[in-house]
Amino acid sequence: MVGLYPAPPMNAAVFAVDEKPQIQALERTAPVLPMIPGTPERRSLDYVRHGTVDLFAAPNTATGKVIGKLSAQHRAMDFRDFLDEIDRICRYCRYCDRISGPGH
Repeated sequence: MVGLYPAPPMNAAVFAVDEKPQIQALERTAPVLPMIPGTPERRSLDYVRHGTVDLFAAPNTATGKVIGKLSAQHRAMDFRDFLDEIDRICRYCRYCDRISGPGH
């Protein structure tokens, strides 16, 4: 697989597929105060938590275009659906980085 990055087959796209599990979905309790001359942007320290989400991302190493998907649950089925989505968009190669979920 490593050889695909420097010298991919003709007309192939190489995707580095990875996930970021359990991203906290947070909402600040007060609006962000904008920057003013001499003062940086300010945010409140308290927030409301809205659970977690998983982020799946597949950047095309040649073009930099990213295919992404959010999932509310951490299931192998969601990751397989994401791989199917990549196949629908582009019928080329793919590389899966270390996936930490069960059944991956």
